[in-house]
Amino acid sequence: MSDSYMAGNGAIWVQPDGPNTQPYYLGCHTLGELSRGNGGANLVSLRNANNRNKWDSLDIYRGSNPSVATTSIDFIVRKDVDWLEVINCPVPVYVNLVECGRKDVFDNWSRSFILDKTLITTETVTDLSTLTPDEQNRSMQSVELAVKTFHRIFQLISDKQRVVGVAGRTALSVSFAGYTKCFGSCGNVHSNNQDGYIGLDGLIGSASNVYYTDDGGTIWYPTTSNPFQTSEGVSGVAVVQSSPDGHTVIVARGAFDGLNPMEIAYSSDRGTTWTNVNVGFINGQYAIGRGNPIFAINNENIWLVTTGGHIYFSDDVGLTWTAQENGTVTAENLHAIHFSNDQVGVAVGEQNIVIRTVDGTNWELVAAPALEAGNTAQAVHVFTKDRFWVGYDSGNLWFTNDGGVS
Repeated sequence: MSDSYMAGNGAIWVQPDGPNTQPYYLGCHTLGELSRGNGGANLVSLRNANNRNKWDSLDIYRGSNPSVATTSIDFIVRKDVDWLEVINCPVPVYVNLVECGRKDVFDNWSRSFILDKTLITTETVTDLSTLTPDEQNRSMQSVELAVKTFHRIFQLISDKQRVVGVAGRTALSVSFAGYTKCFGSCGNVHSNNQDGYIGLDGLIGSASNVYYTDDGGTIWYPTTSNPFQTSEGVSGVAVVQSSPDGHTVIVARGAFDGLNPMEIAYSSDRGTTWTNVNVGFINGQYAIGRGNPIFAINNENIWLVTTGGHIYFSDDVGLTWTAQENGTVTAENLHAIHFSNDQVGVAVGEQNIVIRTVDGTNWELVAAPALEAGNTAQAVHVFTKDRFWVGYDSGNLWFTNDGGVS
């Protein structure tokens, strides 16, 4: 295999109807230079104390917002209409780099660039006619594109990471701190996949039901103490930045306790100490879901779903909780919740329940896939109020682009 690519390795694809729809191969098309400004740079300078004509550079910082990415596509004028002649809306464009095999097979790529929300801004047609035979050129079209942003996609190799000392146990949830930091006055570099936590099923006498990593998962360590009883598993984990150089992990109890209400615990010292908080007042309530029964955008926007159709909200890093839903929209057990922003979220659960909020507070039922009647929706990911994915215990994964109408 080659270590580098030639322009001839590229294959351009377009999705005229938007994400999650049929992509179409644009053969015999040339993509021009793809460029994006990441924001202007400014210097902070101070006059030199020993030389009044000299300035010392103290620091550099971004001076403006990133600019729209731009490129162009050239193609031949043909008898048949081209997709780029009829598209009026922003659409995804893919540039797949192909090492071997057919270029018109969408999944055949070794590296890809996704141009997210691409809008045609200018159309140009050249050499449609000539007066003299010695000026014959191929009739061409060109479109200039404005792109919201573009993503670099690489093929990944699957591998396993094992936590020493917990063989035979089930990992119920995992979450990583989603903040980045550059080297400078705030400390060392921090990537958004550096600090992570795993919640495990309960085991009497276990050293810990929570493990953490500070190197992106190369090594995992048990927390010094357990957030709950050792027989009570951790079904949900959320990590939020709570200080300029630190984070707080919040975990949800995933076991029934008939003498106590729903319970979370949080720690800001990697599980050395935990603070336990009761959520609501209903004894026996707990976070039954696996994966994401708790979801946090930041330390002021945290949601938790439980048995009995309850949804709780915290705006103070889990210290206090208020009920947004108390089983009125549905009394079914809710398993998972996800938000695209602080307004738009979806929660899912047993008996094919899907509910949605578009204001971050009030919830309503959404039509779920009829073929999943009686099944449990166990996972959800939200892109917009109308576009989200739901995974079921049947093994099926569904998506909607119209808020559940289809």
